[in-house]
Amino acid sequence: MILYQNEKHALIGIFGSSNQKTGSMIQTWIMDKEDKEGAGCKDCTSLDLCYVFQGKNSVQKKMSRGGYEELSTDLSKKRVRVGTYGDPSVFPLSVWKDLNIKKHTGYTHFWRLPHVQEYKSFLMASVETLESYHLAKELGWRVFYNMLDVYTGLVSIEQVQSEINAIECPNATDELTCYDCLLCDGSKRAKDIFIHPHGGKLSKKNALTTIEKSREQDRELIKALLLNQEVFIHA
Repeated sequence: MILYQNEKHALIGIFGSSNQKTGSMIQTWIMDKEDKEGAGCKDCTSLDLCYVFQGKNSVQKKMSRGGYEELSTDLSKKRVRVGTYGDPSVFPLSVWKDLNIKKHTGYTHFWRLPHVQEYKSFLMASVETLESYHLAKELGWRVFYNMLDVYTGLVSIEQVQSEINAIECPNATDELTCYDCLLCDGSKRAKDIFIHPHGGKLSKKNALTTIEKSREQDRELIKALLLNQEVFIHA
């Protein structure tokens, strides 16, 4: 069903997921209406590593033929994966709040941008490097750290362990589903989460490309902070 839409984007909710990692959470697909791709995806640092493709074709086809109805529903008693595909920040935070979501997981790759700072109370910052981890913490985010720099040998796991206050994703350590865990909620007062890189597109080449994109955006963020500290809302 279509949970919300505007002229450019549609928020599609898929019920009854069989995803083994997330469990039966409602999956939310944030789609660009024009090209039927994930909204915001083309500017994402992790585009080269994205593995959300298993359900992508069916969602695109159904959307193209107008197969999703726009329906209002109360999500307060549901568990929601915010941003299965597409970045949640393409919508104002008020859109998600209006859906009355109480239990959810969610991340944004656009945590560096000024207008996305309001999402700190809802999403986690998704980062690929230790450098980005520290920048996101400076801005007041809880962080989900996909350790690409460890995977590529640029940073040691010992250095990571000495510098961050985080736990490994409970799905990896305890086989706990996201449905049962729900730690990846920006509003929670809990440790950050790290995870070892995974997915069908993972390779050293793609990882290094992603790291370079991340570093470039980090440099832009640092420049913006130096030029105008008031651009960003700190915790």
